[in-house]
Amino acid sequence: MDSILGKKINSTAIPSLLCDFYKTSHRIQYPEGSQFLYSTFTPRSNIYAPFVTRVVSFGFQAFILKYLIHYFNDNFFSRSQHDVVSEYTQFISDTLNIEDSGEHIAQLHQLGYLPIRIKAIPEGKSVAVKVPLMTIENTHSSFFWLTNYLETLINVSLWQPITSASIAFAYRKALAEFSEQTCDDNSHLPFQAHDFSMRGMSSLESAESSGAGHLTSFLGTDTIPAISFVTAYYGSQHLIGNIYSGHQNIR
Repeated sequence: MDSILGKKINSTAIPSLLCDFYKTSHRIQYPEGSQFLYSTFTPRSNIYAPFVTRVVSFGFQAFILKYLIHYFNDNFFSRSQHDVVSEYTQFISDTLNIEDSGEHIAQLHQLGYLPIRIKAIPEGKSVAVKVPLMTIENTHSSFFWLTNYLETLINVSLWQPITSASIAFAYRKALAEFSEQTCDDNSHLPFQAHDFSMRGMSSLESAESSGAGHLTSFLGTDTIPAISFVTAYYGSQHLIGNIYSGHQNIR
């Protein structure tokens, strides 16, 4: 226990393994001669939220900057080839009891960047359910396997901010409709669905991205990290407001 407590632990610091386990063998299952793969990121259904009829594009720029550029640069490309290949091959050996040379990992490290092209619906725009929000393809024929290898990281990073942005959009639309019927003006709308969700989220990262998604339709939030997220990855400033307020245990 002492050795663990005294060690800096980052369980996700292996970029080459940020995927579902079964994807580690897919590169050898593709048809011989495969060179390029083209995939889409598509919201397939609103069965659990039928009131959401439009899906808001959001989170792609932040995801690309945070993970595909900075995270991979810091934890993969800036490290020695020996280290990044060894941690991959050791993991495969420990979990599958087979030998893997990790040559594809070495080749990617030698290339020095992720050879992929991503296209997306402009962020903040909405599309109908079942319309692709994003496409991804490899730009180097030797790395066709990388396109779908990144699928898991894409999904875990983007589904929540997109879902939260889409729900917020539906809320904003409903509130606007009732405001037209009952109010003299709509100046209150940007703050009417105030976000106080941080304490109920699964993690700080969830609070950041989900809260930022909510801010695509509203300006009021108590989730401070969401404001920092929007500022850091989108350069937005002075767009979000709040007030000092009390608490029931303060007398």
